[in-house]
Amino acid sequence: MAQIMFRCARDKDPMEMLFETESGDIMDRVYFEGMCPNHKIHPFVIDCWAAVLKFEEENVRNKKSSPCVFFNTQIMKNYWILQYLLSKDSDFLMRL
Repeated sequence: MAQIMFRCARDKDPMEMLFETESGDIMDRVYFEGMCPNHKIHPFVIDCWAAVLKFEEENVRNKKSSPCVFFNTQIMKNYWILQYLLSKDSDFLMRL
């Protein structure tokens, strides 16, 4: 299924705007076409997918089913910054 989707996508304009997130990020077709096995994915693509999934969760999900939470890559950046600060300064938590 995914292979068919990517084959059909190649016939389209790679700069076609697929959607815009609430934060103003614009996702062009070229970013989605780059999502193939054994290719690195830019954090921007993950962030946009998280925005799409969050939107779908909030607006389309059956309210009787369990909710899901989707995070962008910023959560990992915050985690690594905190780990760095904790490793460099043991008094960091005392100053919070």
